[in-house]
Amino acid sequence: MKKPIDVLIWAVLLFLITPSTMVLASWNAVPGDTAYTWKLSLEQICLKVLSPSDKLQSTTQVKIAERRYGEVAQVLSSEYAVESLNNLNTQLSVTTSGIQEISKTITRDEVTERYITSLKEMSVSLDEQKTKVQTGEIVSVAQAINTPTSVPIVNAATPTPAPTQTPAENEEEVVQKIEEVQDKIDEDIEGLENDQRKGQNRRSDIGKR
Repeated sequence: MKKPIDVLIWAVLLFLITPSTMVLASWNAVPGDTAYTWKLSLEQICLKVLSPSDKLQSTTQVKIAERRYGEVAQVLSSEYAVESLNNLNTQLSVTTSGIQEISKTITRDEVTERYITSLKEMSVSLDEQKTKVQTGEIVSVAQAINTPTSVPIVNAATPTPAPTQTPAENEEEVVQKIEEVQDKIDEDIEGLENDQRKGQNRRSDIGKR
């Protein structure tokens, strides 16, 4: 059974978006899928609908961050691994900033607790995924590199194929991106925990007056 927040979000989307089949088609889309753009657009519409409520909007941002991580796990062995990790990194920044801007202390603390728990789980899981890439348990597909426009095409009828990264180069890039995301997670956790401590100290000072 889906959590109430999921039910609310998708009920709103199903009501507002037509055709509703696009919502269902994009539900499990990942980078590289045709429906992925729809998925991202629907998330933004949902956030706008929920914007009057700091709690609902921020909780949804946390959910979206978790979805971005879920996508990473699905495409880590594909050519979209780096793109997916970049998407996750971007979403982490958006989610953390949104939580820090929540005006109500109780709401901010509640959402922060859930988000920190989620971030720690992501970090542990990313470490496992990184090890699998490094040991070859997960084999990353080499990603095509765009041919520079300055390089002339000798035969227009049969253009030279775009060069690709070697498996070693691709593996190194994926590992590097995973480490960048882990650094971002550590940074966000530290910032959020510092905010929590400052809030607790302020409330303690007020209570002593």
